[in-house]
Amino acid sequence: MKQMRIKDNLRLRKIGSRSMVVREVEGEVNMTDVFTLNSTASDIWSAFSGKDFTEEDLVGYLIDNYEVTRERAAADVADLLSRWKEYGLIDG
Repeated sequence: MKQMRIKDNLRLRKIGSRSMVVREVEGEVNMTDVFTLNSTASDIWSAFSGKDFTEEDLVGYLIDNYEVTRERAAADVADLLSRWKEYGLIDG
């Protein structure tokens, strides 16, 4: 399985009920690139930030923490990782 990692210069910030990912450059937050996460994506981000992980790790996390079938979890993770890759949020 291919190892991935959330980029080190990204920070999850909670503003009210919203969770947003912002880029941090030399200690400064760049608010031009802000990515909003739903609560499930925010949970995944928090659980795996700073760690290497595989797609299967994320599927297992969803199965363990939410009432979801393996098929649904796999489809949701594939969609999530596709978007995170598109926006340059993960390496790998």
